[in-house]
Amino acid sequence: MNTRIPRPDKDRMRAQLEEVLRQQKAWMEKIEAFQMETKAPDYQAFWADLNNSYVELNNKISRYMVRKCNR
Repeated sequence: MNTRIPRPDKDRMRAQLEEVLRQQKAWMEKIEAFQMETKAPDYQAFWADLNNSYVELNNKISRYMVRKCNR
């Protein structure tokens, strides 16, 4: 299904995804700070795993934005 999407729709979607990425970056910074404060190895592993999930999601959003929003 490769339908043509009008430029205003692409621009709106790109702006929305950029906002999601900004908020996600703030969450990632908090997670990294919490991880640095945490002493228990199990908890550190959880923070690291959560951060990796955010990195994967960030990459997925960025790739989608490039492919579908022409950015």
